Amino acid sequence: METVLEEFGVTAEYLKAKVARVFVTVEEHDLATLAEVFSLVSLSSLVEPGDRSMGYLLREFTAEKVLALLLSGTSAGDLAQLLPEMSEADWHSALQRWAPRLKLSRVKQIFDATHNLEAKIFTPHSSYWPKQLNDLGEAAPLVLWGRGDFSLLESNKIVAIVGARASTGYGEQVTAEFASNLALRKYVVISGGAYGIDAMAHRATLNARGATIAILAGGIDQMYPSGNATLLDKVRNTGLLIAEQPPGTVPSRWRFLQRNRLIAAFSKAVLVVEAGFRSGAINTASHACHLGRELAVIPGPITSRSSDGCHRLLRELPATCVTSVEEFLNLFNSEDVFEGQDIETSAKKLSENAKRILDSLSRKRATQILGIAEASGLSMDSVSKEIFELELSGDVRRSAEGYTRN
Repeated sequence: METVLEEFGVTAEYLKAKVARVFVTVEEHDLATLAEVFSLVSLSSLVEPGDRSMGYLLREFTAEKVLALLLSGTSAGDLAQLLPEMSEADWHSALQRWAPRLKLSRVKQIFDATHNLEAKIFTPHSSYWPKQLNDLGEAAPLVLWGRGDFSLLESNKIVAIVGARASTGYGEQVTAEFASNLALRKYVVISGGAYGIDAMAHRATLNARGATIAILAGGIDQMYPSGNATLLDKVRNTGLLIAEQPPGTVPSRWRFLQRNRLIAAFSKAVLVVEAGFRSGAINTASHACHLGRELAVIPGPITSRSSDGCHRLLRELPATCVTSVEEFLNLFNSEDVFEGQDIETSAKKLSENAKRILDSLSRKRATQILGIAEASGLSMDSVSKEIFELELSGDVRRSAEGYTRN
């Protein structure tokens, strides 16, 4: 461990007690790894998301070495000699940006806050680190904070659904259909937790008992927008919340735009449902193209301003127009395409009794077994037998009030 860390009270005992308890990995923690984790969190507290200057340094040196260089007062001239791809003036600007935040006391507060929130930290040293984030190069995140099910990061079936905050009924209906169908095929749906299309993508996935990830634009404790706090809490309980910035960091316009690069990088493909002519969804789509991800777009009415951005993407970027889940999955040669199956339901493969039960159920209002029997014209024994199979297949869900259709 670098002597400079010990000078600031970062001892081996501190690393084992404070850092190890919030670092998530399936492997054992060795002291060298914990020192790197502490150093990466320290560096992450200095920079805004996507800071390539820091990325250049970490490409050449360990995080512990970079932190030691900064704490020892390395000059812009020294850095320009070490990494000549940036000028001395550029390095001076970077050092000026980082200097006000260079406080190891603040880093210790971050570790305590992470623990108090029951959150975890993962870095490129963690077994949970998504390798696809490395496609971001020098703009890759240094550290990620998470709350929820980290095993979702091991999935190779992560797809993004993004779109307008001011969504229309049409956009929300299409989003619900795509998200629920993807969830039934065991895809992990990722989005940004915003109002409109993002929220519907998360909500529909949860309703289909699927897995969803929300990427936050601030710290892991910033449930933004506040109107979606309950929804984001549900995502945390069954899915995963991820943040690139330390706890306490508030969302900002720049952080929203940089957050979008993570949504694109995590995903095999990005689906844009509705988007204004200039919007965050357009920004996410641009990142997807830059990273070589498949980009799919849902067309909308030509009279709808909420679809102006979608039509712009189809004109200006290598985006594919899709109108069904099958068309979307075909973009990346998925084995999960159901030949000839309707997007709305798998009921074509169900028995006649099961179809009658589904027809009698509402997506919003729960119905007890007796009510289903009355509405479908089947006996209660027949309903009880079929409803169990429908619940297992994900076509219906059960609550204390009864059964609803997914």
